Order: sequence, then C-alpha cells, then structure tokens
Amino acid sequence: MGESDWLRQQTRRWWRRGVLAERDVAALNAAVCTRLADGQAALGPACAALPRPCRPALYAQALDLMLGDGPLRPAEEEFAAKLESALELEPEAAAQIRACMVLKNAF
Repeated sequence: MGESDWLRQQTRRWWRRGVLAERDVAALNAAVCTRLADGQAALGPACAALPRPCRPALYAQALDLMLGDGPLRPAEEEFAAKLESALELEPEAAAQIRACMVLKNAF
C-alpha cells in the first residue's frame, strides 16, 4: 500500500467514526491543493482547519508514517516539529505521542 492509499484509508476511518464528515475532508483537501498549486504554504491553514480533537491522532499518524522505515531523518524531525507547532499541541502531549509511536515502531 502506498503512502497516498494509507492516508486515504486513515481519512475514511475518521469520517466513518463521525469525527469528520467526508465533505469536510474533501473541502480541506481541496483548499490544501489550491494553496499548493498557488505556491502558498498549506500546513498552517490545514492544521488550523482541523478540529482540535483530531489533531493528536493526526500527529500520531504522521509520526507513524515517518517512523515506518526507521528512526526519523533530520528532515522528518524538522517536519514533525513544524507539525506539532501548527497543530498547537501541548508539548507534554506531543512528547507522549512521540514516545508511543517510537516504541510502536521499534518492534
């Protein structure tokens, strides 16, 4: 399964659970694609548009994806820090999520 397929699968899980409506995910995706096509930053606005209850799960899933092939590379570390900030996660919560994801991917 490719990265895009995995992300699509995770997104579908969110709307099946009633966390996000499919139309909201589609609108968010369209806004991000438009910003990227126009050469604008997309991470901050995309994270700001995400409901707060979804943010820790998104961070965990992003870390899980990045850790899938081993320890975080410098560019992945940088992106994880930007994502943590853009999602406005509490530092303690982000550290706990990171520790869990590192442990999960160690086996």
